[in-house]
Amino acid sequence: MTDPNIERNPMAACAESDEAAGTCLPDSADSLVHNMSSPPKSIVSFGGLNSIAGQRGPFSGGVGGVSYKGRSFFGTPIHFALLDEWRRLRTPGFLRLIDKGSKRRSPAAGEARLHQLIEQRAKTLPLPEGCVTIPGSISHPVLWSDALSVLTILTKCTTTVWLRHKTPSLLAALDQRSVSLLVPPAFAHRLPTAQANPNGEDHGH
Repeated sequence: MTDPNIERNPMAACAESDEAAGTCLPDSADSLVHNMSSPPKSIVSFGGLNSIAGQRGPFSGGVGGVSYKGRSFFGTPIHFALLDEWRRLRTPGFLRLIDKGSKRRSPAAGEARLHQLIEQRAKTLPLPEGCVTIPGSISHPVLWSDALSVLTILTKCTTTVWLRHKTPSLLAALDQRSVSLLVPPAFAHRLPTAQANPNGEDHGH
C-alpha cells in the first residue's frame, strides 16, 4: 500500500521522453503544492510610489523603458519566456539543449542533472533573493534568453513571486510559459544591457 504521506516530485512526471504524446500533467494538484519550498501565499513586495506604470530613463545597468509601479511595489520588469520549440520538451530534451554532449541518463538521473544545472544558474543570476512577478510582455526588456536562464526563472516562479531558493518545478515552467520579474531599483545597477526579443513576438499565454 502506498504511504499517503510520501510527497511526489513534480519534475519526475516530466522525466520521461519528450517524444511522449500528450501534455505532461501531475497525478494531482497537490504534487505542485507540496513541491514548493515556501508557502503558496508568499508575497514579496517593495514599498514605493503609489502610481501607475510609466516611462523611465535608462538605469546605470543600461535597462530603460517601462517601469512598473503598483500599490505596494515598483521596479524594472525583466521578461522571460519559453520559445515555441521548447514547449513540448521534457527533461531529456532540455538536457540535450542545455548540457551539450551529455550522456543518456535514467529518468531519475536526468531529473537530478537538470535540477543541478538550474540551481547552479540560480546562484549566478544578479537578482535579489526574491522578486515580484507580473504577466510577461514583449514590451519588457529581455536580459537572458538562453534556455537554462529561462528555466531557472520559470521553474522557481509562482503567479506572484520568484524565489531563488524555491525547489524547481518543470511542470510549473511549462504551464506558465512566460513571466516578467520586477527587479527593485537597488538592484538595477547589476543588470546587463537589454536584448531585443529574438523573434519579435510574445511567447507567453
